[in-house]
Amino acid sequence: DPFYKKASFVVVDRVWLASVLRQAAAHGLQVLLDIHMMPGGSSDGTYNGVWPMPPRFWNANVTDANGASLPLEELGHKIANALIKWVEGLGETDRRTVKGLTLMNEPAHMASIDRRGGTGFIRSEEQVLAWLAKAADAFRRSTLPSQGVKLYVNMIETTFDDFAQTVPRWWSQTFSVAERTSWAVIDVHWYTAWSGGICSGRVLPTGKYLCDQPVEELRPILRGCAETYAKKFAWRFGDDQKACTEFSLGTYEDALLACNDVDLLRMFLEEQLAVFAEYGIEAFFWTWRMPYGPTFQRGWSLKFISGLERLPPPQVCERLSPRGTFEL
Repeated sequence: DPFYKKASFVVVDRVWLASVLRQAAAHGLQVLLDIHMMPGGSSDGTYNGVWPMPPRFWNANVTDANGASLPLEELGHKIANALIKWVEGLGETDRRTVKGLTLMNEPAHMASIDRRGGTGFIRSEEQVLAWLAKAADAFRRSTLPSQGVKLYVNMIETTFDDFAQTVPRWWSQTFSVAERTSWAVIDVHWYTAWSGGICSGRVLPTGKYLCDQPVEELRPILRGCAETYAKKFAWRFGDDQKACTEFSLGTYEDALLACNDVDLLRMFLEEQLAVFAEYGIEAFFWTWRMPYGPTFQRGWSLKFISGLERLPPPQVCERLSPRGTFEL
């Protein structure tokens, strides 16, 4: 990391990435390329690349190769521009495989909450919106909109004191109606895992529901949770293109206490997809695998929940031996 010298980023080789695009194309798939973190940390969270150090992307400079002072914000624009130019330079087949770009994931996540706690890390909400507008303009001036590549503009409520007023107003002022119905997509993630007692499911009676309740008893609860998100999304952004580029089946932030019953989780997937379709929200399952972390897999592996992968039990003492005792 150019600011936190002891923090390091995993570099994605461009040749390798192009090969992934070709693999996707061979299976009739498209790919959304997402800049998930920025130098110095543009959000406050474990995935920001510099955790547990505080994010400095919005308020610090670094020294460039010529010895000049360079704001990290400007470096971020250079990175976004480099991704745009790289996609522009792909061959036609590879470029058609790129469905869209996200130039910053969850911009300034936790900024509003941290500010109220006395550890704010942005100068203002306008600073964040201005960065996003400039990045969007670089995309606008590229050849990508005319080639069918979309810009997914990700936003998160924890950045703003009043998301419902601030973000829809900025959205309609920054993008024309024609852009919002062609290449500009508003993107808001949705998880129940971090919803507290509002929609989380747990093995203990401290959430919205218990994991061992009958599946059909839980169906209307989970449907209602998904509809609350979707209705709010639709009300704020009307008929504009909408996406949820992160959702999962994780029912609680602590995977050890989250629900792992396959029938329940498959029902949860069905209900989320039905709601997304009803409200015109393009959905992307946030999937990842931890070969040595089977506890996470049921809520976070699309491959597993689709029945395409067999995993060891999520708890190591789950299987009984022939003698009727637990095997560890």
